[in-house]
Amino acid sequence: MKFKSKAQTLIDLYNKVSSGTVLPVFSVSAALSNDAILSEIDNGPQWLSETIIVRSSSHLEDSADSSLAGHFTSVPGVKGSVATESAITTVRESLQPVDENDLIFFQPFLSDALRSGVVFTRDPSTGSPYYIINY
Repeated sequence: MKFKSKAQTLIDLYNKVSSGTVLPVFSVSAALSNDAILSEIDNGPQWLSETIIVRSSSHLEDSADSSLAGHFTSVPGVKGSVATESAITTVRESLQPVDENDLIFFQPFLSDALRSGVVFTRDPSTGSPYYIINY
């Protein structure tokens, strides 16, 4: 099985999930400078005027042998260019050393969710092939 990054998986699921919601994703290389990332954001959707979450997408997070889910930093409740630049720095620092395949991605921040969670296709303790929904 070929694993994709967390950001790429969410992008792929965005138009495929019909019984839930995957929020829009805007991703950039973590290797870019803060100025370059802010410029990319300004040229994309209107992220800087909304409250967002700035998230990590490390190439190390998911593989056939291990998972580092939750190991890297996300910064929720970010609004405006100064706060976004600070959040980008915090997320990038959690990815050190930054690999060319690492991404920083942005999503609208959902503050009033009724339910959220994680779906596993394997039992995290045993590796047994079960679907586990944790919310």
